[in-house]
Amino acid sequence: MKHFIIILLSFSIVSCRNVEKEALTDVLSSWEGRTLMFPENPVFTRYATDTVAFSASSSTYTILHYVDSTGCQGCKLQLLLWDDFIHEADSVAGGYLSFLFYMHPKDIRDLRHSLKFDDFQHPICIDTKDSLNLLNRFPTDERLHTFLLNSRNEVVAMGNPARNQSVRNLYMQIIS
Repeated sequence: MKHFIIILLSFSIVSCRNVEKEALTDVLSSWEGRTLMFPENPVFTRYATDTVAFSASSSTYTILHYVDSTGCQGCKLQLLLWDDFIHEADSVAGGYLSFLFYMHPKDIRDLRHSLKFDDFQHPICIDTKDSLNLLNRFPTDERLHTFLLNSRNEVVAMGNPARNQSVRNLYMQIIS
């Protein structure tokens, strides 16, 4: 009886992982090739204070990273990891890659503090109305809030390359 319970638990753990993997695969395949829409006239800032002129329209590829207002903002941002990835990707892409950071913060002061503390100098768009998400209806799984887009804003790949080495390798392979 004890072995039956262990085997049953083993199958249910594997089964849960397979179900999660299948669900993730379904989401990824439903987003592949989808054209993302962007709010009109976004305002980009540096350190969430200084407005900067910024456009990604001339890039062959764009990496869009969206951070919503749920949960721990600092945990989601991972700005130092992003800074490292940006430098690595820029060296490979040779100017054909841009980065778009859209933030829908719970507290702009906390966001400003995080940006200054980590000295994250890349422009970000503070999307207080969550317009980007409302236009595109992103998946609820925050692991799928980062997109590699082609020049037509079509999704080529999904996943966070700053936090996941496999995704990072995939992105680097595509952009190089």
